[in-house]
Amino acid sequence: MIDEGIVCVSDLDETGKREAVEVFLDGFGHMFTFAKTRDEQRRLFSASFEELLVYAYVAENHIVGILGLGTNTKRALKFDKQVCKEILGKSKGGMVYNMLHNMAEIPAVKKDNDLYIDYLATDVQMRNKGIATKLLTFACELPQYGECYIEVFSKNISALKLYQEFGFAVCKKKFNVFTFLQRLGHPILMKKSVLK
Repeated sequence: MIDEGIVCVSDLDETGKREAVEVFLDGFGHMFTFAKTRDEQRRLFSASFEELLVYAYVAENHIVGILGLGTNTKRALKFDKQVCKEILGKSKGGMVYNMLHNMAEIPAVKKDNDLYIDYLATDVQMRNKGIATKLLTFACELPQYGECYIEVFSKNISALKLYQEFGFAVCKKKFNVFTFLQRLGHPILMKKSVLK
């Protein structure tokens, strides 16, 4: 592993991949309450990363940030129905798989040169140190994309502020029963045109 910088998760060793999953769960695990334990979440998401679309920020030989990217053909997470059933039980696993598939696997953008940031998270102890900004910069500087989209929940004020400071503008507000019931707020889709 490199000492510092951004690396594709597919290039990480097993320890690095486990650390990447932990950073993801630190940022988003609270949303996946259908899994009873952190271990169930870990098992589910360890098997779901589309490794070529997921990037990690490494500092001092540890993963301290994670970035999942989506295009008009692929997303950063891909779930296996059988794995969901093995971890969560046959009935519940099937229902959870359908929900996750609809939420995280259907392309979120339409054009070939659109980029969608599926998720962005930093290690709890490394927040407010510029890691998220470096990952956003990396995504927005990918040469094949002209517009970058990201979604944030209305109650995540710090992320909303970061994205606005970075040049993202609100383009659509949505309503989602799942996030409403979890008291996360409503999803806000934001867009940034990337000048090359």
